[in-house]
Amino acid sequence: MISFLYETIYSTGIIFFPLYFLGLLGWVFVFDLVYLFVSKGAKKSLTDRINESFEKTYRRQNQNLALGELVESKRKLVDRYFTGYQNNLKTIKIITLAAPLLGLLGTVTGMIKTFDLISLYGNGNPIFIAEGISEALFTTQAGITIAFPLMLAYNFCQIMLRRVKRKIYSL
Repeated sequence: MISFLYETIYSTGIIFFPLYFLGLLGWVFVFDLVYLFVSKGAKKSLTDRINESFEKTYRRQNQNLALGELVESKRKLVDRYFTGYQNNLKTIKIITLAAPLLGLLGTVTGMIKTFDLISLYGNGNPIFIAEGISEALFTTQAGITIAFPLMLAYNFCQIMLRRVKRKIYSL
């Protein structure tokens, strides 16, 4: 396991570290959102906080609001409570877009390394060329491997967040 990790880091170059960090960060945000969707306690707690805050607002305004104003004030309150979750979604989207670009950067650095080695030693020894090409391919693979599942998770979380918001709006 450790030798595989070492080989992966060695063959992907320095670009592996930001890619790994982005992937890890993206999945932390995904699991935070999934916890909201799966945990009944988290949903109930959020719903209770929103309803309690809505009741306080309603009482503070002496119950003189029309039905349309009540619905709009509850919608604003729900949106305010969901701002953090929306920001998590935006972060996941940014990571999904940045990971392939970092993979492309690794491709460029790998090819630069290959051309540097060709200029130093000529193209007679394929071992030198293979190292740079390997770095280029591994970072491209890592960028796509990080981005694709996160893109699917982003779409899932976006749909589920809309459902939770719709459910809370209807209460």
